[in-house]
Amino acid sequence: MTKQNAVEKGYDLGHRLACDVLEQCENQGQDYRPSDIFAGLLTTICQATYFMAPTEEQAEEIFSFAMATALEDWKKEKGEG
Repeated sequence: MTKQNAVEKGYDLGHRLACDVLEQCENQGQDYRPSDIFAGLLTTICQATYFMAPTEEQAEEIFSFAMATALEDWKKEKGEG
């Protein structure tokens, strides 16, 4: 497996896992605000990223990539991209 293929597979797995988590949140039937759930999820993911990345700068590169990709995908969904 090439490095690029491994990166893509890892990205896809992360995406699927995140979708599964969000689906679980929807199925709880509790009176949670989505913003509170997202804050908890994002904080935990950010902490884990800082912990696992070799450097703070590399963690922040991951965050930058993720934010840019999320914005691009959101714009495509809205028909702007």
